[in-house]
Amino acid sequence: MNEEQNKILIIGLILTVISIMLISSKRFRNKKRNMALLIITILIGIAGITVRTKEFQMENFNVADFLLSPFIGVFTFLFLRKRYYLKYKTEPTFYWFSWYDPIEKRKQNWFDVAINVLPILIAVLLPVLIYYILELLS
Repeated sequence: MNEEQNKILIIGLILTVISIMLISSKRFRNKKRNMALLIITILIGIAGITVRTKEFQMENFNVADFLLSPFIGVFTFLFLRKRYYLKYKTEPTFYWFSWYDPIEKRKQNWFDVAINVLPILIAVLLPVLIYYILELLS
């Protein structure tokens, strides 16, 4: 992995973690902030698509695909959050590492945990899957 590939990969992963941490915080239970972050991550994803060249090609994936990860993570979180709200008529807890949320004074369920874990996993794994799908189609 050369220096440029390393930078793009690290930038993509850092932006993914930051965007998911922001979106899952209590301050981002606001629709305007959610939409602003979604638009920012879409722009980052577009940048990833435009710089996706052979220069960033690795053996099993293209590192520029990881610039799509922030959008994938935020979109997945917002989708799961909406599903959660429709099912339980309350927001998912933003208290991550416990089965009890002392702020909202309630126990967490598996869906609370999934909302905080799945966006990260999907955002990191999906770019590799996208690469394999594009390779199969070409």
